[in-house]
Amino acid sequence: WTGEASLTFYTVDIIQEFKIPINPYWISAGVGIYQFFVAIAGVFISAAVPRRKYYIVSGVFVIVGAAILGASVRLQKYEWFIELLSNYTILRWLPVMALLLYFGGYTSGYVTVPYMLLGELLPSNARSVGSCIVVQCSNVSFFFVTKFTPMCVKSLGMDGLFWLFSNPANGCLLTAI
Repeated sequence: WTGEASLTFYTVDIIQEFKIPINPYWISAGVGIYQFFVAIAGVFISAAVPRRKYYIVSGVFVIVGAAILGASVRLQKYEWFIELLSNYTILRWLPVMALLLYFGGYTSGYVTVPYMLLGELLPSNARSVGSCIVVQCSNVSFFFVTKFTPMCVKSLGMDGLFWLFSNPANGCLLTAI
């Protein structure tokens, strides 16, 4: 419930919300390629860094990225921020950098570490059935999060949705500490 399913499914719509001067489909494709390379790098990082620290740092990236996205949406409602964006065009790229930060943290370790721990947490005689149940519950959860995203945007606003995703308790980051 950290919002990855929603952000991945609605990436183009989110980028269009920020009015970035490049085709949102190109940015979405670039984010996908970035996720691929970060996932590959995450394999090597996870071999060198202790899992708990790796999970916490990647969780902090997810939280900070979602919080910056929420702040960017909220600030676009103010005239002084729109003027600031027109004076400093580099600031228009802040949401893309926040998306990269979010997806980098999520893809590199925040999603992979819990799946690595399945083998250690579940008893050996029930590991195959337990892993199947956990993964299927995760898939059902992704489905519901993705389907309820438009309703959440309608009731909370896009900024509220990002701030909801930046809540550390959503991803159970506090249990890792």
